[in-house]
Amino acid sequence: ASKPTLDYAGATITYHTLGNTEEIARIVSTTGELYEYVLTKCDSATSQAKTDYPSATVVKVPVMSVTAHSAPTLSFLDELDVEHMIVAYSGHNNVVSTEVRSNFTANSVPDTYDSSSYSTNWTAMAAADPEVHFAGNGWGGYSAAIGVSGLPADQHDRVVMIDEVTEKTPLGRAEWIKVVGLITGKEERADQTFKAIKSSYEQAKLIANSVLAGDKPKTVHASFFSGSMYAAASDSYMAELLRDAGGDYIVPDTYTQGSAMPLSDLETILADAEVYFNSGTRVVTVDALIGSADILKTASAAKCDNMYEWAKRYVDAGGYDALDFFEGAIVKPHLSLQDAIAALHPDLMTNYETYFTTRLTTSSQDLGGCPFDAEENENEESSSTSSGGGKKKKKNDDNDDDEPMVSPSAQVAAMAEDTIITLVVCLSVGVLLIGAAAGAIGYYRGRRTQAQAAETSSFKNIAVAQRT
Repeated sequence: ASKPTLDYAGATITYHTLGNTEEIARIVSTTGELYEYVLTKCDSATSQAKTDYPSATVVKVPVMSVTAHSAPTLSFLDELDVEHMIVAYSGHNNVVSTEVRSNFTANSVPDTYDSSSYSTNWTAMAAADPEVHFAGNGWGGYSAAIGVSGLPADQHDRVVMIDEVTEKTPLGRAEWIKVVGLITGKEERADQTFKAIKSSYEQAKLIANSVLAGDKPKTVHASFFSGSMYAAASDSYMAELLRDAGGDYIVPDTYTQGSAMPLSDLETILADAEVYFNSGTRVVTVDALIGSADILKTASAAKCDNMYEWAKRYVDAGGYDALDFFEGAIVKPHLSLQDAIAALHPDLMTNYETYFTTRLTTSSQDLGGCPFDAEENENEESSSTSSGGGKKKKKNDDNDDDEPMVSPSAQVAAMAEDTIITLVVCLSVGVLLIGAAAGAIGYYRGRRTQAQAAETSSFKNIAVAQRT
């Protein structure tokens, strides 16, 4: 059978033999600091691996009990239907998955979130005594787990970092499900799941790629805190997703993620962006968003009624809303892409019902007319044959039941002859993992979702405020 590989994540896998019988796979990060893991399936191989790879963390797999501190890892475990393996988790209030919540209740899984530090209590995690501690690469994650206030030294060799946060593409992030699958004995399920994700993502991207270069709306993905904008950088996975959706992502390459947007760039972006995607807190209305930064009154997207947020799926976390976009969306990038296409190019997604996004309710204030209306009218007069793409201002009605929803898969089926997905059963005896880790501090600690660190600001106060 074919062996699992990482084709989109920032790592490579090679296979080797341990001794005469035990096969291992070596995963080497292509960027960042190296973390090394050896996964074996028998006691003798475990002992030999510790000798052959003295700097590695050696884990006998498949494991039956784990802890998790981040929403991305939680989403991988949930997708593989192994949430029952979780014996401790940090931040129960932030969990959106009903299956995971039910498991936590039924099995009295302890909540190890420390509200005094807005982080994970790794001492409490240690008390759960799992076979593996899954730690993300961000606020309260891997570094904290093995730090002076983290796990006891005799549990450091149980920590495995899930480093999806450093990935620059949506598929790269999702592909980390294969690593979780290898550790939990679900490698075949993980491989098949990712193949399906990849196929759906590429089909949706094909639809968006039908848009002409001149018809790609300018767009930005950002949030505001204390009047300042924190945007997804031009090389982030969110920027990649919006480009794949047929958008023109206009954050300058010079912008450093996690920093406040310079005023000159901010004014230009708000004036030029035809579609604005709000990151983070659920706000529901344009007026509520303007309340976080008065400068948003000047935003063309607000004037054109083209402001969206990723907040359709959420739970009340007690004083704030926890969004599934920072949990389930990690393993559903194809649905995030479809939602983005529907916002940027509604004509391409007729009768499509969004999964994560909602359009913000129109402002009750007089913000002035949409600055793109005159330009669009001129274009229509000069070219009556133009279709799709461009500066879209009409709404994609989520509640339109006159016709059945047309999915991207169905649309692509009409565009392509056929799509063949080969499902490969991947069996491995032991695995050596060297995963990448960049030292970014997570932007939104409360979800401990390194997803947020990857897309917006690492500013700790935002994490405290949202815990999403």
